[in-house]
Amino acid sequence: QQWISSIKKSDGNLDLSYGSITTSVTNELAKVLIGHYRPKILSEMQSGGRLDRKAKQYKGKKGFFGSKKNEEDYFVVLRLVCNYIGANAMASLTTLLTQVVTIEELWLSGNPIGDKGVEHLCFGLEQAGHADTAQPPLISKLHLQSCGITKNGYARMKKFLDSYEHPLVVMMGGNYFSGVPTMLASKGATAFENQICSLGDKKMEDDFRKNCQDVVVKYYDRILKNPKTTKWRKISLDRACRYFSKADMPAGKTWWAENLQANGFGKDPKGKKDDGFFLDVREKCSWEGIIWSNDFVKTMMTDLPQVESEALMFNLFQDLLIRVGTPYTGTIEKEHIFDELKTNMRVRKQLKLNQVDFQKFQERFSSADKVKGGLMKVKAFVEYAAAFKLTLNLFQKIFGKYQDEKGDVEKQSLFKAMQKDPNVRKFFGFKKFHYKQFDDLFKSISFNKQSMNFDNVVDFQVSEQNRRRSSGHQRRKSSIAQELNSKIPPMAEPPRVLVRVQMPDISILTMAAFGDWKVSKLRPKIEEKMENRGTPAPEKYKFKLEDRTIEDEEMNLWTLAFTHLQTMPKILTLKVSVAEFRAGMYELLLRSNMREAVSVSSAKIVTVEKNDLVQITKIEVDEESQAIRGMVEPYVDIKVGERVLYTVEDQKRMLSACILAAEDSKYKIKIVTSRSVPEEYRGKEIELGDLSQISRPSGWISLKSTSGQVCVRPKA
Repeated sequence: QQWISSIKKSDGNLDLSYGSITTSVTNELAKVLIGHYRPKILSEMQSGGRLDRKAKQYKGKKGFFGSKKNEEDYFVVLRLVCNYIGANAMASLTTLLTQVVTIEELWLSGNPIGDKGVEHLCFGLEQAGHADTAQPPLISKLHLQSCGITKNGYARMKKFLDSYEHPLVVMMGGNYFSGVPTMLASKGATAFENQICSLGDKKMEDDFRKNCQDVVVKYYDRILKNPKTTKWRKISLDRACRYFSKADMPAGKTWWAENLQANGFGKDPKGKKDDGFFLDVREKCSWEGIIWSNDFVKTMMTDLPQVESEALMFNLFQDLLIRVGTPYTGTIEKEHIFDELKTNMRVRKQLKLNQVDFQKFQERFSSADKVKGGLMKVKAFVEYAAAFKLTLNLFQKIFGKYQDEKGDVEKQSLFKAMQKDPNVRKFFGFKKFHYKQFDDLFKSISFNKQSMNFDNVVDFQVSEQNRRRSSGHQRRKSSIAQELNSKIPPMAEPPRVLVRVQMPDISILTMAAFGDWKVSKLRPKIEEKMENRGTPAPEKYKFKLEDRTIEDEEMNLWTLAFTHLQTMPKILTLKVSVAEFRAGMYELLLRSNMREAVSVSSAKIVTVEKNDLVQITKIEVDEESQAIRGMVEPYVDIKVGERVLYTVEDQKRMLSACILAAEDSKYKIKIVTSRSVPEEYRGKEIELGDLSQISRPSGWISLKSTSGQVCVRPKA
């Protein structure tokens, strides 16, 4: 229900990036979405309608195009960037694309789907895309950057697209192949989709590609903002390509002429130089190509480089996360990250870190605002690492010639560069130069107010990215509409209401009540009805309304209805919620971290392994994230499979170990095989005559993650 609600609030978009989504959760997600949307799609098709791609509309505040929200309950975009989705989940996702045909974009960047996952996608879309299919999938964009795809997977995708009769563009940058275009268009792609994909050709020089992108954004933005102005619909190749270098000028003119023709422009009949193109709106031309090309180029310039870089970072550290992290909560210890950076040359090469740069990176990274205690969010690290790499490349390219012998850029030098160099202005987001803006910006970046260095710029870039994302994706905490809805009207006379109670076995109890009755007054009446039915009441349970737990049972039904539903219905449906977990013995289904305190800044952390045995004595539910955690305390007797800490006298440290045998006061343990353990002790089995060197830890572990993954199972 939470997934469906998110889609409705986001106008058909579901963003589960960095959600610690695994293959099993993906399979469940696909089932839920198909069950909700497929009946609506079938109903639409049976009524004689045919679904088409969602109409492209210009998103600007001004101009010819409106920005009406799509009120139809359709699902359009699914983002699953940087999760743990493997090839085995691709069958479910392909079924989702072919059943919920309204999906137009699927983002899988950073997931290890590999060549097998590509095969699932291609086979499923081939079967669903035949000409005799009643309704082919509307999928038009597939993002497969940094998905562990080799040249075999690339060849399979290209073969599929060469025969696919419907519009589809696939992005495959950051994978294990080179020397070929990373953006591919299908046989059925439109002219503007085929033409714009040539920007993704690796053979194209970076400066040439950048100039082509700038030309598209400059002209198409103006046309869309002023569609009735002939001035912007007449384009001269000489003027449009005037910023290209002399060597690139012929290629630039050719590319731009092809782009204009693909988007409905024709040769200007009144042009004297034979290099003018004109868009005649009276010829009933479609604006879709112009809007699509403009949006796509903006995505290539802003979103794709960052997404591809983050996906690459996520892949580089994915093995580390699975080995020593807690993937289902999306957290990892800083010490493990720095240890990996020191010892893993592949990671250091991708980050372009030498020893000096690494020391700077560690210093700045340790003081980042998002890092708390010894534990941090994987998303925060990946974003920071990606921003570090991108900023390093940009800084050396743009500011290298302005640096002094210390590597800093003086304020005066930057002032002159800002006036003369458009690349510097663009780096800081200035379209035109104003000294006051420059002065305010410099003061916000520089620590000493006289010069700036690379560390300052990294912090600036990270904060800017976070600001843009929060302003673009987060909703206001309290809108005017929400404040109005939260007001509860006075109750003149208690209304009569029928209360329906859904039991754990899906049976229904009904009873009459009044609006001034409290929930605590309903509880004994409901339990009495259960006994009359012969069904014993659960030991511990709570009531839910609209999937929200009712914490205050002293609230009357009138207040409860307006708080949760913003209205007082004639029938109020409550649900009996029984706890998923109870105190007892459990077996771990995956690796986890046991913390002394709930806070992420907890100093005492013990790693418990898969199949370990733990005793849960207390259970808590986080209402906001719906995550469930349990307190682990030692059992009275030592049990086989229990996690303990073994004290190594000569090293004065404690190592995590598992009890293999416990008979007649003789014990056998096995040390964990972690890289943090000295090599001579890794996986070593030790026999003990007593428990003097053993301590039994306690703390909180996760029983169910925020994504719905169960981490333990009961043990008899």
